[in-house]
Amino acid sequence: MNSPDHTNPIRATEDLAVFARKLRSARNRTGLTQHELGRKIRLSQTLISQWENGVRPINLRDISAAEVVLDLPQGALTVPLGYRPITAQIETALELLKLVQSPKFQTPEAQE
Repeated sequence: MNSPDHTNPIRATEDLAVFARKLRSARNRTGLTQHELGRKIRLSQTLISQWENGVRPINLRDISAAEVVLDLPQGALTVPLGYRPITAQIETALELLKLVQSPKFQTPEAQE
């Protein structure tokens, strides 16, 4: 499974095709045009069209913005593809940081 961070684009052809169908379906349900969606997330209609046709990689940050505008739960467009939402990645990093800062992982010198 893929585990990209928020800046890594979805590139695999099959992932792009699945994402494209999900995005178009969600956009159509909201009644937004490609131009309106693009304007709301500050991207061009051309780029939205390229995403919906599966010809242009998309990064997870832009996907998150589209999910907000389309009133979708975070990860709705990407979790089925094996990508984790940005907040899940941040939460995991914070948990690891707390763990390594805990007394259990401190050297005796650092605990003094």
